[in-house]
Amino acid sequence: MSNLPLQRSTITLRPKRGRDEAFLRMVYESSRDEELKDVLWNNEQQKEAFFRQQFDAQALHFKNMYESLDYDIIEYKGKPAGRLVLSWEAEHLHCVDLAIIPKFRKNRIATSIMESIEKELERRGMKASLMYEKWKPYLEKFYGRYGFITTKEYTGHFYMERAKKN
Repeated sequence: MSNLPLQRSTITLRPKRGRDEAFLRMVYESSRDEELKDVLWNNEQQKEAFFRQQFDAQALHFKNMYESLDYDIIEYKGKPAGRLVLSWEAEHLHCVDLAIIPKFRKNRIATSIMESIEKELERRGMKASLMYEKWKPYLEKFYGRYGFITTKEYTGHFYMERAKKN
């Protein structure tokens, strides 16, 4: 679990548990809603199979890519609202994922979490990085408010870095 000191009492983090899988699949699916909004699924089973395969592939990627992850459920007023996945290294934080389900968006949850991350990075004197999908260009401005700058471009993503503050 991330020991991130959150600034709002209405937002808490707790480690993911085995029983959270269905919720986490739903979070994952909702994080792709903009990208796949125009897909015409043959049936609900096809859509479900696609998202299950993609969710499982992402979980395998996380396992193979990062030595240790803080993989937390974000709760808003005691209800599951999203996920926060962070990879803390000796002098670097990689923000792997921050996703809020639609029902809880517009409550400044992501803003509060990013403000807490920013304060923790400054406290520790660390640099950070993250990636975001190209079909979500508004995220560059959002993450830019916390000192992140786009430094690389990949096929479907942009990579952002935040320098260490002295």
